[in-house]
Amino acid sequence: VRGRHCRYYVDLLIQREDDFLGRGMLQARDELRQDAENVRAAVRWASLHWDTQPARRMLIALLSFYVVQGWYEGADVFADIARVRGETLPADSISDPSTDPIIVSARAHQAFLQTNLGQIDESETVSKACLGALEELGFQEELSECLHNMGVNASFRGRYEQAQELLEEAILLGRECGHPMWPTYLLWLGHVYFLLGEYERGLLTLRKSYDLFDQHGTLWGTAFALSKMGLASDGLGDHSQAMAYHREGLSVFERMDNRAGKGYCLSRMGMSATFLEDYAGAMRLGQEGYQVFEEIGHRWGLCTSLCGMGFAQIGLGRIEDAKNCFEEALQEAKEDRMLPLTLYALAGLACILMQVGERESALEVFRYVRDHPQIPTIYLAMARRWLGDLDPATMRRHGGVGGAEQSMDAVEELLARALG
Repeated sequence: VRGRHCRYYVDLLIQREDDFLGRGMLQARDELRQDAENVRAAVRWASLHWDTQPARRMLIALLSFYVVQGWYEGADVFADIARVRGETLPADSISDPSTDPIIVSARAHQAFLQTNLGQIDESETVSKACLGALEELGFQEELSECLHNMGVNASFRGRYEQAQELLEEAILLGRECGHPMWPTYLLWLGHVYFLLGEYERGLLTLRKSYDLFDQHGTLWGTAFALSKMGLASDGLGDHSQAMAYHREGLSVFERMDNRAGKGYCLSRMGMSATFLEDYAGAMRLGQEGYQVFEEIGHRWGLCTSLCGMGFAQIGLGRIEDAKNCFEEALQEAKEDRMLPLTLYALAGLACILMQVGERESALEVFRYVRDHPQIPTIYLAMARRWLGDLDPATMRRHGGVGGAEQSMDAVEELLARALG
């Protein structure tokens, strides 16, 4: 009976896989959502009793479902599959659970969803643990996911060259094996170009991703591409176009009730609004984005929303509130070792120093940020409007803690003295 139950619901899952990635996404998701408990029970049974290849096929279909249904829920489900299989198999049937094919496959999918949730440390730990076994087993789909995971995580850490190499490798492998998720790897490569300040190249890559999703009717994919295209447009100075991209993406995410996507769009719309000098709107959008990211525990999103709210607060003349936003963002970014956002928060604090009359200290902190090789140039553009008449020639002559070669500790000591 359990076997027949399992076969029925796994077949239903696999039959719906193309719809999760196409125009029938919402209908397929809603239909399967009603049977989510049966599907989870079927998947758990299959992961214990099926052979490796049909079980892997099932897990990839399950990933497609949870990309639409919910990343947080999906990461927990895949972790549970790996845990139950590891606990249930007889001790003499497997010498090392970390090399069991089905456990490794489930863990790779878990890490894919954790990466997209901004759970960098967790995803990195799982991905690295799976990498060797996946290579030995020849599981190209899951291997491409782990390369993607490590590439995205490297970008969050500010290791852009490594991120680019890993994502390019993931794209080649994912496209070659026909992994349904491979166009999402293009999204993150475009984001790396954005962080590097290569906005035109990033926009071109993101448009390729958008076209791939659009050809297949992958609604959620086009929305993520639109959101990142908005970032590239902000980098190019076309803030009205950026806002239009974000709004279009947001409308899709609202239809899907995709929390992470909504958070991305709201936070990024806040940046566009700040560039457009709509500070009240930027503050509202930043707060809405922050609330979404707080619900799903997205750490990158929380920090970038705090920085966005900080700049909006400066525009509204609320300097103390802005200072609190930047200081909280700095603490969170440092704890999670997200170097680009650490520098973003420092750029904001340089603006606070300027607002409270600490011009020399503002100059030193901003020079440190500006000269750091991992600073995304759009963060400098956001900060420069608040730095008054800082003269670049003066900045070049100035000593102190400026320059990426200097200690972060020295910058924080300066901030502590200047801001109390």
